Amino acid sequence: MARPRLGQRRFGVRRRLVAAGRLWVRARFLVVVVVAIPSWFGSGVVATENLWAGLGFTVVAR
Repeated sequence: MARPRLGQRRFGVRRRLVAAGRLWVRARFLVVVVVAIPSWFGSGVVATENLWAGLGFTVVAR
């Protein structure tokens, strides 16, 4: 009786973690876009490149 419940609980946690991971990727992408657009319109492509590099992205197009 205990084993199936434990398995279900683990599966549920894993599913939640996957969903949270997808949400985190989406949220991070949106934050990067929202922060990067003003700095593109402002002074600096360099500042934007540093920001993206800091967040783990590489900017190919300058």
